[in-house]
Amino acid sequence: MLHGLRDRAHRTVTGLCLLDPLGGRRLLWAEVAVVEVGQVAESDLDDYLASGLWAGKAGAYSLDERIAAGWPIRCRGDREVVLGLPTRSLRRRLAEWSTMGSDRGCA
Repeated sequence: MLHGLRDRAHRTVTGLCLLDPLGGRRLLWAEVAVVEVGQVAESDLDDYLASGLWAGKAGAYSLDERIAAGWPIRCRGDREVVLGLPTRSLRRRLAEWSTMGSDRGCA
């Protein structure tokens, strides 16, 4: 998988949902970020794979960790989408949600 990500861009999509089970309201949306991975040296990939740090990670890497390690990676869009929870988007939608109101008083 990591070999396939080198020298190309890929999209990361995080889907979110707010649900009011009493009032039946729901708000669904997705956020997208594009990650561009440059030419990662074969030796760097080998070292990373041997370290086991890739295990349990979507895409087999952690954006912040790989950037800190010096990999040539650039994120276009909200990096929190890649990390798993775009909190700025969630906060904005929660504010909208609370102003929409509900006949049951649920916000």
